[in-house]
Amino acid sequence: MALLTVDNPPEKLDEPMADLIARAKAIIAGQIPPPEVETPTFITELLRKEFARCEPPPTAEAIRMLENDMTIQHVYGTTAILYLCLAGHCRSVLVAGSSQILAVLAELTDEESAKIVVGTP
Repeated sequence: MALLTVDNPPEKLDEPMADLIARAKAIIAGQIPPPEVETPTFITELLRKEFARCEPPPTAEAIRMLENDMTIQHVYGTTAILYLCLAGHCRSVLVAGSSQILAVLAELTDEESAKIVVGTP
């Protein structure tokens, strides 16, 4: 699977809908790892500068959470997303955009649906 970036978010991966649904279900089930999202350098630098003078400094987990949230906001803007909550309060976007979200939701069991969230960044 391709690395997700600003130029390559899930809705631009050109996967057939059946493959998107199968991939989302496999990620929810823990059968395959969630896609990695590359944090833009400007976000990493912004956080480094912002917290350079903080005493005590934020934990590595707090920085990861902020990087994850800011990257998702940067990549998806106001587009609706379907995501899975991961350890450390990070989010893994399964699909983005109304048509993809509706298609995936229609195929999820109640148990699978309980593990995901629909929202905007």
